[in-house]
Amino acid sequence: MKKIIVIVLMLISASSLYAQVDNFRQELDFLFGQLDKTKVSSGYLAPYGIDGVDKADFNGILADTNTVNGLDLFRFIYADILTAKFNPTASTLPSVNSLNQTFAATDKNTLALFYANNNDLNESAIQLGLLRYVGGKLYDNIPSTEAKIVFP
Repeated sequence: MKKIIVIVLMLISASSLYAQVDNFRQELDFLFGQLDKTKVSSGYLAPYGIDGVDKADFNGILADTNTVNGLDLFRFIYADILTAKFNPTASTLPSVNSLNQTFAATDKNTLALFYANNNDLNESAIQLGLLRYVGGKLYDNIPSTEAKIVFP
């Protein structure tokens, strides 16, 4: 009986978490939905993802601050970038489940390397007149030549 109660509670928690993530995605779609997705050159826009890990330290230069011990943080960083897919025509990354299956099938000493190119959002784009914020939504006023300024 205890096991059934625990399973039911886990299912309720999981569905609640899924609903929160779904609501979060709807809010992001509302905010960013009007922007021209083709102006995001990499197809991945950092603020459009969950962005739970500051990836500034993970710049390809080995340092104490960017060493990842174990695959959990690697998976979390990967999921951050995976959820930031903004342009539907951008190359699709393998799912986290696919990575987990690959890691499970390999030796215990897995060396995981990941290079990601994603765009950010220039915080001063509104002040520069390149983006407008109206009614909780962002609109772009930029020609394609200015896209690198807004989405570096």
